[in-house]
Amino acid sequence: MGKKVLWTDDEWFRAKRMARDGHTVDEIAEALGRSVKAIRTRFSATRITPPAFKGRAARRFWTVDDEARAIEMRERGTTVPEIARALKRSETGIYEKLQALRLRAAKAASTVYRAPAPSVTPRAVLDRDARLAAADRRTLTQAMLGDPPPGYSALDRRS
Repeated sequence: MGKKVLWTDDEWFRAKRMARDGHTVDEIAEALGRSVKAIRTRFSATRITPPAFKGRAARRFWTVDDEARAIEMRERGTTVPEIARALKRSETGIYEKLQALRLRAAKAASTVYRAPAPSVTPRAVLDRDARLAAADRRTLTQAMLGDPPPGYSALDRRS
């Protein structure tokens, strides 16, 4: 295994320019003195569509516009093979992307209902304050045994 050499800004600029000009990964690797794997790894790590290599089409990432167009076409009743031809993608890629978009939409729609926090009325606040003030009038034995404060019943609702 060779020694890892960090990319310089000049090398990366040159690799992007060569890719934009249509050079293959092999040609870029040879020109920069790097391995084909290093070129592929650098392009995929930065999510820039790498140039074609050995006759195989480069992977293209989905843009928001591509997703919107696929959804719109599907909602109009366009078949998956027709969408694939229009977007220049594989049928499998279209099926998988539409499924992922459906799952994402379903997850966003299934938000958990949270009941609003109960509102506290001024009367409830006054009752609480009165109970707390009465608690100070209990004896130590009453407090230890949990007896209600004077003026309150043990059957009253606890707050």
